[in-house]
Amino acid sequence: MLITYQAIINEINQIPIDDLSEFYQILHTYQLKHKKAKENSKKILQFAGDWSEFSDRDYLEISTQINTTRTELLK
Repeated sequence: MLITYQAIINEINQIPIDDLSEFYQILHTYQLKHKKAKENSKKILQFAGDWSEFSDRDYLEISTQINTTRTELLK
C-alpha cells in the first residue's frame, strides 16, 4: 500500500492535541532506530568480501565459532 505524504499529514491532524507529545516520542524513537540501522548497515557493508579470502577450513572454523557464541548468548 502506497501511502502519500498528504495521507500521513491527514492522520496526524486527527491525533488529539493531548496525545501529540506521545506521538512525537514514538516518531522520534522510530527515526533514531532507523538512523542507527542505516549506520550499522554501512559499517557492516565495509566488510563485504573480506570472508572470500579465507580458506574453506578457516571459514568453517569461524562459522562454527560464531554459531556457538550465538547459541551461548541466547541461553
